[in-house]
Amino acid sequence: MSHSTSPSRHPLPDASRKMDFVRQGFDAIASRYDLLNDLMTVGLHRLWKREAIRRLDLREGMKVLDLCAGTGDLARLAHARMRHRGLVAALDFSPNMMAAGRERGGTCIPDGNDRIVWTSGDACRLPFADETFDRVVVGFGLRNVVSIETALRETFRVLRPGGMLVSLDTAGPEWKGWRPLYMFHMEHVVPFLGRLFGGSREMYAYLASSSAAFPSPGELRTLFETCGFVDTGYGFRPRFIGGAALVWGRRPG
Repeated sequence: MSHSTSPSRHPLPDASRKMDFVRQGFDAIASRYDLLNDLMTVGLHRLWKREAIRRLDLREGMKVLDLCAGTGDLARLAHARMRHRGLVAALDFSPNMMAAGRERGGTCIPDGNDRIVWTSGDACRLPFADETFDRVVVGFGLRNVVSIETALRETFRVLRPGGMLVSLDTAGPEWKGWRPLYMFHMEHVVPFLGRLFGGSREMYAYLASSSAAFPSPGELRTLFETCGFVDTGYGFRPRFIGGAALVWGRRPG
């Protein structure tokens, strides 16, 4: 089930070609990705990301995974939240997105022990041992994986007992009367901005369609529970008009 009330105007790639399509698409828009996020959300994505990091309840010395890290906004925020006394792994499968993130800084800290480590990898086959991380955060990334359930089970595997996962992603409005305007923005404004400023209307049309096809916050919470997470919850941001939602859960232990 989707949180959209209308069918997507732009067909999504099937599972067999989705990974290559998404990787190539993000490689193409990497240099303009952060600018377009600001334009499409009127800067609100920065507030949402800070709230996602607050929800993680980080402490100094933790090991954190920024899943589908893109240019590393959440990795840098997590690192700063721990007062640069902890390790953050920023994992993505787009080389150009990671390169753009490295250029923005935060790759290393002077003492050499507490740092951000950039790692190339697939969210559905994480290159980490069991129970490696205290926290995992993913921002606008689960919609881009081949299988959300597989990615969640992999995340569960690499979390330590008691560890927490927080997902931030686009979401329709909690107040249904606002939905037509939200859908107009996603189906028309987002692809237009992608063509005008990002040079890729196709990729931003995909992002709009993937948002429409993404599980609602309540459905994603249920999937968290199916994959073993407890103490789950979700919340819309902003609450009534929508735009994004946080979904969270904890590995028992």
